[in-house]
Amino acid sequence: MNERSGIGGDGLRRIGGLLAACGRLAACSGLLIVLLAAVAAPGAECLRNGDFEASARGWIHEHWTGKPAPGQVVDDDVYAGGHAYRMHNADYDKTNFLLKSFTYTPGETYRLRLAIKGEGLAEKGVFVRILCLRHADGKDKVLSFAKGPDGQINFIQAGGTFPWQVFTAEILPEYFPEGTNVTNLYIYHAPNNQGCVWIDEVSVSDSRPEPLKPLAQRPALSLRERQSSAAAGAGTGAAQKHAANIWPGDASFETGSEHLRLPRDKSVPAWHGEYSLRFGAGQKRFVSKYLFLLLRPDRQYRVSFYVRSDRPGKCAFFSWDTSWKTLIHQYFQVDNEWRRVSFAFPVNKTLTSPTIGFDKNSEQTLWIDAIQISEGEELPDFTMPGALSVGMDDIGDIAGFLAPAATSVPGTLRLRNNADEAQNVRLEALLSNVDGQDQRLLEREISLPAGALHEEVLTLMPTCERGYYVVRLRASSPGGVATCDLPFAVMDEPLPPRADSYFGQHIGPMTHCRRIGASWLRDYRNWRRKKDGRNDFTGIGRAAQEYGMFELECIGVTGAPPECRLKDSDPPGLPDPVEQERFIREFALAIPEGSCIELHNEPDLAFAKYGLVNGVERYCESLERLVPQIRQVRPDLKVHAAGVSGDDCDRGFPFLEGVLARAGQHIDVLPVHPYAGPRYICADGADIGPEAASVYENTMRMREIIAGHGGQQPIWYGEVGWALSVEEDYLSAAAMRHAAYCVRLMLLGMSAKVERVLYFLMDAHIERQRYYYGLWRSNRPLPAAAAYAATAQVLDGAKGELLIANSDLHCFSYRHRDGRLFAALWTSMPDGFAAEIALPPASVEVRDMFNRPLACPAGDTVKLALSGRPQYLFCGADLSEDAFHAALRTMRYDCPPLSFAWQLQRADCVAVLVSNLRQQALNGRCRLDGAEFAAPERDLSLAPGESVMLSFESPSSLNQLTLTMSAQTNLGDLVGNYRARIMACPRTTEGARLLNAAALPASAGRLPSLSTRDYLLPNDPGNGWAGPQDLSMEGAVAYDDEQLYLLLDVHDDIHCQRQKPGNLWKQDSVQVGIDSLANALPYVLGYGQDDYEFGFGLTPEGPVVEVSQLYEVGRLREVQAAITARVERHDDVTRYRIAIPWSELKLVPRQGMILGMNVIANDDDGHGRRFWMGLTSGIAEKKNPYVFVKFSLE
Repeated sequence: MNERSGIGGDGLRRIGGLLAACGRLAACSGLLIVLLAAVAAPGAECLRNGDFEASARGWIHEHWTGKPAPGQVVDDDVYAGGHAYRMHNADYDKTNFLLKSFTYTPGETYRLRLAIKGEGLAEKGVFVRILCLRHADGKDKVLSFAKGPDGQINFIQAGGTFPWQVFTAEILPEYFPEGTNVTNLYIYHAPNNQGCVWIDEVSVSDSRPEPLKPLAQRPALSLRERQSSAAAGAGTGAAQKHAANIWPGDASFETGSEHLRLPRDKSVPAWHGEYSLRFGAGQKRFVSKYLFLLLRPDRQYRVSFYVRSDRPGKCAFFSWDTSWKTLIHQYFQVDNEWRRVSFAFPVNKTLTSPTIGFDKNSEQTLWIDAIQISEGEELPDFTMPGALSVGMDDIGDIAGFLAPAATSVPGTLRLRNNADEAQNVRLEALLSNVDGQDQRLLEREISLPAGALHEEVLTLMPTCERGYYVVRLRASSPGGVATCDLPFAVMDEPLPPRADSYFGQHIGPMTHCRRIGASWLRDYRNWRRKKDGRNDFTGIGRAAQEYGMFELECIGVTGAPPECRLKDSDPPGLPDPVEQERFIREFALAIPEGSCIELHNEPDLAFAKYGLVNGVERYCESLERLVPQIRQVRPDLKVHAAGVSGDDCDRGFPFLEGVLARAGQHIDVLPVHPYAGPRYICADGADIGPEAASVYENTMRMREIIAGHGGQQPIWYGEVGWALSVEEDYLSAAAMRHAAYCVRLMLLGMSAKVERVLYFLMDAHIERQRYYYGLWRSNRPLPAAAAYAATAQVLDGAKGELLIANSDLHCFSYRHRDGRLFAALWTSMPDGFAAEIALPPASVEVRDMFNRPLACPAGDTVKLALSGRPQYLFCGADLSEDAFHAALRTMRYDCPPLSFAWQLQRADCVAVLVSNLRQQALNGRCRLDGAEFAAPERDLSLAPGESVMLSFESPSSLNQLTLTMSAQTNLGDLVGNYRARIMACPRTTEGARLLNAAALPASAGRLPSLSTRDYLLPNDPGNGWAGPQDLSMEGAVAYDDEQLYLLLDVHDDIHCQRQKPGNLWKQDSVQVGIDSLANALPYVLGYGQDDYEFGFGLTPEGPVVEVSQLYEVGRLREVQAAITARVERHDDVTRYRIAIPWSELKLVPRQGMILGMNVIANDDDGHGRRFWMGLTSGIAEKKNPYVFVKFSLE
């Protein structure tokens, strides 16, 4: 290990001297606590003298090499008690450390906690690690540092200047290498002469319940004490702010339980109110879905809850984030009395969406009540999150679905007064549907005594009719407002599962999967071994079989268990071919009959590290060895392979072509992943649907490639989907677009003769902190779930017939499973248009995207209002199929009368380009809502084809606001939405210093920390990204009158850049895209005349600049020469200090000016670009400047 890993300049080579020194010290002083052998501690605390009240007794520095002490014990600045340790040595300019052993018991979870104060530190001026050793035969052998889930070894790190702050970390058993029986805690200061670090109250405790002092477990109060505490916590009036508890919902479960989906129970007295949640016998684990965007960055939070059991025992509480990183995993004791349990979340650098989970013995029953998440290290008394709670039990089955019926749909509304005095409450209930209609269910005033619970049964619908609905509850009083939105779907019962079904899903709740009509399931498995050394095939196909479904088992065969790897392979860690072949034979035998096997997920990404040619060769070699092994033991098993990612699709299928050319004979099915590049859906409209992603065209191209190599393999869409922002309402335009994309994908795939679509996914995966894949969100159905179910009712068993139109209008015909002919019609244009088909309305049947019948307007022809939501037109029994097809080919359709294009001109000013799309004069009015605009309404008078730019100014920033533009004209109406996301670019007077500075600015102009999978593309668990040390980026922006400054630190453990300008993107490099006027349009791919793209790299010859996008190509050399780029490599960090003259961008900077910009860092470890990390998409996948981040010059 070298210096970058943090143990001085000589790393682990010095550990031998350290062990000898420790032994000498122990022998001289007789202090057993210094010995590094593990000795059982009498209590939960495993580290002595962490408060330095016994001076530095037991703490060691590297004195045996002559290194000076890193600091000294002080008494003038402490966190607690009378002493702390101050780390600073003005004469030592390298990393220095203190170390302390702590007792270690294998299998235990440890909680690390210490208070730190920093002053003038480097960016990572203080960090904490744990060194693991094995003591045997009187000797200590260094194993490695403990490693977290992403391979990180710094469990705590900080920099800059900050007051006393408590840092915590959880060290799970799997973080310690096998054989560990000795552990040392290291606290580093790097470098020792830069700034000062104070440390105090250092604690390492095991997973036994914490004592009362750290508030991990507190006995329950008596009834009188609880009443007194509740009264005090509620404050002196109904207007009391309940700021202590940020739990997103009813924390006492009196009106419902949105996030902890356990039954409410009154069988035992609750700790708070009347109800608690019952985690019953027969269940071992419960885990919530994500609590979206709950924990803010760089803040300490604590979770607490009250719990009791029907018997004494030990339980576990756990939480993880959206990157599957464990945040908390701690044990606690329970008995038949209520007791409070609390744990601290680690401080995170990014906005965090945690889960909440419990493990217990299956024979136990737990009751859980009064859950609280509070900010700060200390634990406040329990309070409710607000003065009111309102809710209703989920409607329908476990998936939120009902079947159509002539009976009514009831729902029990619950309202609770959480204040300590009576409140007059205005109570409202609405039923909203996908047509934009709201039905008022209830509106009245109600008086509620303090602590009272009101229940009332409402009739939500007189009859249960097909569709998607949202019950909206709202309670308001002078004390506060409570709301609850409860979606549900009404869809026919699913068709029985069938092996030739078109519809599939990825692993998730089987009840949900079957309820929407999926017959196939894709599950991804890694090569695992049991403790006895046998290969682990636990549960293969079991979930699908229980529901009569069929399964595609995708197996990763390159990531072998340690004992199955070659010892001297190049690159290291390759699987032993003999073990690999044995594993694949056993795996094939374990797969149930009727299922299929897939060899490696997205192999174009998994093998990208070898480069295209070598990657294809290595993948084909594995197919040539492994497929015969499968055929030998399971000749009936269909082999899926070459399931390439959207990246290979966008590039014209070079990887797929290479595989088919060499190993096509070993492949039965091609399960490709035709993802759209911009697939994150929110109000800004930067996403694209399957048409703009060329899904149909790419599929037809694949058919040509297959035929060109003499094959006939069927095509599956093995994985594809879109992610909807968790901030979107259930019935927002973005949510409806999300549903429509799903349906349109299915229609296009069937028209292109795709055999099966395995949609990603049901309810699980989040990217970039807020974009959530799934047809459900936190167990509640989205419109996409209802649309998928309706599409399965229409399309399953059908076959594609003819392509009628595939441009502005999309029209395809199909043969229904009952033999009838029908067509699907839609437009991918955002505003829709009218269509007229020369057929009598009585001769056809029309249905919408949710399989609901639509009435045709009276007249001689079929008139449809087409939009992004497909409509179905079924041919009647008395109409010939030829006449049906002929009428579709000759249909008349009209474009929308006008369009909106948005341009953010300043942080407080937006412009809308309104265009008349008709060949007639347009007159009317428009209005912009969503902010306090000075003149929100404008008159419109546009000649045919004319456009007008309308500017709207607001007194404050438009950042994060959703704006709605509506127009009413003589030619038709239109509504459009836009959401601005703005980052600050501060003015600087120190441009020259910034270009030479090693450290990034502490706060001003800082970019988000690009250090998680949220910012990684392609974002696939199998793409080989090993954590922030593999690729991450920190950065900042600034400007002055002359230049725009970009300051970037790219963390990359292996640097590789040997390309010339024009190809820098292929290896380690940075790409910068600039939309100089921030005027890019949605749904329009490619750069405009005022857009720029630059590349920067560090080659063996030095820094290199490339100009990748410049409309005036004659200025290329001039622009390239004018850019300043200082690129240097320091340990694992490549520093880019870039200055781009405004004159080369043809801009004059001014305060409030907006420009769009995106920055990405590419990674190549020697075998080709593997992935990239960036602010947004829009550079590496498809050029899409509309999605670039908007920066405002301050």
